[in-house]
Amino acid sequence: MEFFYSGVSSQRELEFLRHAEIKNILLNPYDFKSLEHLLLDKNLILDSLAYKFFKAGRHADYDTWRSQIDSINTSRFRFIVAPDVIGDPQATLDYWRAARRDYPDLPLLPVFQWSEPESALAEYLEASPVVGIGGLVPLMRAEDPTMLNELTDLCTRHPG
Repeated sequence: MEFFYSGVSSQRELEFLRHAEIKNILLNPYDFKSLEHLLLDKNLILDSLAYKFFKAGRHADYDTWRSQIDSINTSRFRFIVAPDVIGDPQATLDYWRAARRDYPDLPLLPVFQWSEPESALAEYLEASPVVGIGGLVPLMRAEDPTMLNELTDLCTRHPG
């Protein structure tokens, strides 16, 4: 199993990870642009900006994601998280389909929204070996045991 550390937004945080010998990092486009020259020895996943928008009380939009993707050297990334909208499974699925259409050669990582039907997960798994699970932050912070049991069951049914 591989873990990717997220939340890196400064050179100081990156140095902290370097001392811990962490090589796998997930970061958003804004932070990547400011830290790119320091990330040459890292395995990277580019995040979608969904959480950044969510924290600001806004929804991520496809055009913002596209403009970020178009302004970055995407060859540096093992995966690029497809655009998603926390709390809106239909928008997430629509954005995933649009991203696959518009960027067929990118290593896109879809995000299954926790409230989505499992049929969407099947579509994501057909196209990608790795699928993120979104919409869990509030449930994780609440230490929701039902969610944890359901997540364990989901991962058991779809090992990987």
